[in-house]
Amino acid sequence: MFLMDEEKTIPKFDEYELMASICRESFYEFVKTFWTTYNNNPPVWNWHIKYICKDVQTIAERVFRGENRIHDYVLNISPGTTKSAMLSIMFPAWIWTRMPSAQILCGSYSYPISVDLSSNCRNVIKSDLYQKCFPYIKMREDQDSKGHFKNEKGGFRFSFGVNGTITGKHGHFIIIDDPLNPQQAASQAELKLANNWLTETIPSRKVNRAVTATFLVMQRLRQGDPTDLFLSREKVRHVCLPALQSEKIQPPELVKY
Repeated sequence: MFLMDEEKTIPKFDEYELMASICRESFYEFVKTFWTTYNNNPPVWNWHIKYICKDVQTIAERVFRGENRIHDYVLNISPGTTKSAMLSIMFPAWIWTRMPSAQILCGSYSYPISVDLSSNCRNVIKSDLYQKCFPYIKMREDQDSKGHFKNEKGGFRFSFGVNGTITGKHGHFIIIDDPLNPQQAASQAELKLANNWLTETIPSRKVNRAVTATFLVMQRLRQGDPTDLFLSREKVRHVCLPALQSEKIQPPELVKY
């Protein structure tokens, strides 16, 4: 069978290669594409999801290039807004598509909750769709647990509970998802314990203090909570999306949404 000249010049694209290319370039497209690999409940694709995805990707791009960070990231948002899905589940899986050697530390106030989020992230990475799109990301058989898994390129995702130990681990990315238990937020002792841990432990867990990015995502609970702690520092981008329209929205231009 002979092909016409026009047919010979038409490039052939593998659908998974095309999908992978789009998702590597856009964290938002990655979230939309891989959502069902761990969750059968479709989210409401509100504008805030795209906004947050773009925000955190901008920070991640600097880490990929090895550039000094401009700021860390604090996201205040209500429960049930896919915050954990974006930051704790999808974000680490996307990071590896661009930087397979990335070391990622992920924590929550409760170790079991942290492990559960890690398990969902692991499900995304081990899904058939992810493996077809990114076949170069393979789990190491000697470290493939729900709370701590590594890939064959040197990257790992390590889970921890706030106030727990992370001795010997250093991250290119540090993601802290709800560091304070809402039921214990009224306790001054619990608040002090969490803030001291975030102040004394987290800064020493960075691969490179100038480059490593820290992401804090939580609902506001009280004055003096970890958000206030982070906002007292320099180089912090604060995004606050309260459940109700108010003057507390940050950045202020988001009021129009």
